[in-house]
Amino acid sequence: MNIKYTVFLIFIISITGIGCGSIAENPSPKSSPSSPPSMIEMPWKLTDYYILPNASWGKTDANKLVFKEAFISKNSIRFNEQTCNGVFFKRTSISLSEYLNKRYHASTDALKLSEQHATLISTNCSLSGFDNYIQLDDQRVIIFINGIAFFLMPSIAY
Repeated sequence: MNIKYTVFLIFIISITGIGCGSIAENPSPKSSPSSPPSMIEMPWKLTDYYILPNASWGKTDANKLVFKEAFISKNSIRFNEQTCNGVFFKRTSISLSEYLNKRYHASTDALKLSEQHATLISTNCSLSGFDNYIQLDDQRVIIFINGIAFFLMPSIAY
């Protein structure tokens, strides 16, 4: 069996199994304190970014973070050689376009996204981008640092 197919299958099974357990433990769909189900013990690679209006960083600054990995576990976040321990996660269902417009004065079009319900993940972590971040329906994560929206994708380490 192809190794990439096997890894992908394990990834899908782990997300499904963890996600189902999370629903049973936290019946409220609006807001629930828990670890983000599809992120537990998984590395995430920063793959892309969009500079938002009024950003304090430019392309040169943003490029320095491309391909960096974030490691999110059930109680810690590590990114760019910094770590938060004792992290609590609170998940809230949001309208992506409303949130982007209200918080960042940006549209989903500016990020090349369609309107969708997403999950706002609020934490007690002070690392830039990880106090509040968004998980999309396709499992990508968006963090915001100095007016730039950075996209993270699951990164499987071999």
